[in-house]
Amino acid sequence: KVSAQRPFFNYLLLTGLMRRLTAITNIPSTIISGTTTTLSATVTNGLPPYTYQWSAPLGSFSAPNSPTTNYTAPSVSGNTPVEVRLKVTDGCGRVNFLIYRLNGIPSVLPVDLLTFEAHVLGNEVKTEWVTASEKNNDFFTVERSPDAFTFESVGLVDGAGNSSAVRYYAFEDKSPYNGTSFYRLKQTDFDGSVSYSRVVPVKVAFKDIATYPNPATGVFYVDLSVIGENTPVELKLVDMRGRVVYSDRVVPFQGQDALLEIRADHLAKGMYTLVCSSAENLWRKQVVLQ
Repeated sequence: KVSAQRPFFNYLLLTGLMRRLTAITNIPSTIISGTTTTLSATVTNGLPPYTYQWSAPLGSFSAPNSPTTNYTAPSVSGNTPVEVRLKVTDGCGRVNFLIYRLNGIPSVLPVDLLTFEAHVLGNEVKTEWVTASEKNNDFFTVERSPDAFTFESVGLVDGAGNSSAVRYYAFEDKSPYNGTSFYRLKQTDFDGSVSYSRVVPVKVAFKDIATYPNPATGVFYVDLSVIGENTPVELKLVDMRGRVVYSDRVVPFQGQDALLEIRADHLAKGMYTLVCSSAENLWRKQVVLQ
């Protein structure tokens, strides 16, 4: 019996070790004060789905319950220990706690960034930032992201090189995402080194075109006043099979001149999609002909 029990319990112990949650991370050993770093974790063993919970006594996370998150380090004046924690849970409820101790060091960035903000102006997003001083600063890159993880460049602004005076900068994103997006500022030095600002969320709600009457009989109207004066607009009416049954190009004006009449008495009854596009935006409206 003892001989039989020994391999049984050894098997239980081995199974527990094999099923124990482990995580592979990219946590750095050193982080600069006030900077933002992307942290990620990949779980091995255990059973999916996995849940994640990032936490830290100091600093903040953009997505604390995601396997990948942006961590903004706290501002420190001297070398300071910074602790980052990760709790991972698998589908069976098994939990593993991981604690990482980083060395937080004061910022030695070439730009003393006072503020970075983003504001909605109509259908555009205006970013503004202020620097107190600059050293070997080549240029700034305004970046945006739909999810705060993957960023793309939307514009470049030249830096001052070397400056000890307060300087004001601005850049307008004329084709922002519809809905909530995230902006950050990337600073590039003359030697190619880079640094990032904090991530700023912005919510854009595009003004919509209007169609009436809807359902329509024979003729309907499209109100293009939200698009703006002297803005070329392409219009297409597409049936349920994807065929373009009407197309036009107009340059609307404000007020009544922005009201476009579309005659559809020659078209079959049913559902259609009106596609309206300018150089910067795209609208889709469902139109019912009866």
